[in-house]
Amino acid sequence: MSFQEFEKKNLVAEKGFSWEIEQDSMNWEHTIESIRYLEDKIKKIQEISE
Repeated sequence: MSFQEFEKKNLVAEKGFSWEIEQDSMNWEHTIESIRYLEDKIKKIQEISE
């Protein structure tokens, strides 16, 4: 399941907004955004190197 599917299904609400589920959701989202950030930085470094 992707994070988008996770959010679309609103599993945090379905699980009663428990702290464990909420924390997992926040960690997952943060990780995805960190990966996007790093991919962007790598792309910019590659452009400079060319």
